[in-house]
Amino acid sequence: YTQARSIAPDLAVNRIRLSTALFSASLRADDEHRLPLVQQAYDEMAAVLDRNPLDHRALSRAGEYLRELAVITDDVSTADAPRDSEVLVQLMPGFWQPHLSLAWSYVRLGRYEEGLSTVTTANVLAETVMREAVRVGRAPSTHALLLYVEALALQGLGRLDAALLAAQHSVALDPTPAAQALVEQLTVTAASEAS
Repeated sequence: YTQARSIAPDLAVNRIRLSTALFSASLRADDEHRLPLVQQAYDEMAAVLDRNPLDHRALSRAGEYLRELAVITDDVSTADAPRDSEVLVQLMPGFWQPHLSLAWSYVRLGRYEEGLSTVTTANVLAETVMREAVRVGRAPSTHALLLYVEALALQGLGRLDAALLAAQHSVALDPTPAAQALVEQLTVTAASEAS
């Protein structure tokens, strides 16, 4: 991807693929190497947005990368971190995916009330898609992901019973390791608070 970008630096798809590869590598990197990889991934998206500020692919990824930069460093203001995701929601108001991305950003940044409100909107927008998926027999992983983010927002707000219920529903629909770990964590927390 680096070679492709050097051959055609103005071609957005080359920069998008390179940034995706860099960000994927950052998820498996140790703490020392994670920040430079995420920063480089964000810089690639910023170059795409410099040429086309409305490129939804770049806005989506730039929002994700900026959020992660805010989580791992104090160099990025947490108030600015969801900016690209907020722009994407304004550009695509009827789509659940940008709302979910923005909700995830809010939750990752500790802005749980905004995260819960935004994931609720995403749920409403995704309802038709989910009904169709169930009708044709596809796994409703979309709904599971929405429930997982909802559970995280509820947990952050201290509404542990509701968070556990949402996490359990998420696991029932799609038992991802992250959702299962959240159910275990919430179950332990609820048990310790009950005793």
